[in-house]
Amino acid sequence: MSKTSKRLLVIFIILVIAIVSIFITYKISFEPKIQVKSINSEVELNPKKIMKKLIPNNIDLNLSGIEFKSSSSFTGNEITDLIIYSINNSNINTENLNGIRAIINDNQLLLYINFDYKGIPLQAISNFTVKANNNNAILHYNYTKVGFITIPKSYIFNYIQNNSILSKDEVNNNIIISLTKDYGISIKNVSLTNRKLNIELESKFNF
Repeated sequence: MSKTSKRLLVIFIILVIAIVSIFITYKISFEPKIQVKSINSEVELNPKKIMKKLIPNNIDLNLSGIEFKSSSSFTGNEITDLIIYSINNSNINTENLNGIRAIINDNQLLLYINFDYKGIPLQAISNFTVKANNNNAILHYNYTKVGFITIPKSYIFNYIQNNSILSKDEVNNNIIISLTKDYGISIKNVSLTNRKLNIELESKFNF
């Protein structure tokens, strides 16, 4: 075998090894593995159904005024539907977005996002924890990864637009949900237990 043939053979073997390595890396780390719900699906949860879930189930009437309290729970499927509904009723570009799924695991909210990058199907995972603070719900952002690659938080926060209900605190990695200004409702507690998002609300009217 001539030197040229040997060099070509070596180059060919290197190329095959590189292609196989890339393919294996994609299959192991980047190929979507968690089943998600299509972004074009009809959702079962909408704002009207949410309001029904938040109807006060405890009313306290006294000399100073009236106090309403409610407690509700949302499953991962309901959170998924709410996110899809919100995206489809916003200006977010969903051209490359295929599907989403929210999963509650212990005290963490995991958001799986399927999307295409240059025609290649990929899956990102965002990790959040929750708490209540100053009558608001705090969604604390931990990370977003595609495979073993960590996505800069600025990329995620750039998609969040501040309004009377939703605001972002990028310095502290927090997304803040407030119902006080528009609805006069205080969020007293938020937790992730039994694979559900649990919320306790309170509203007071003084005489």
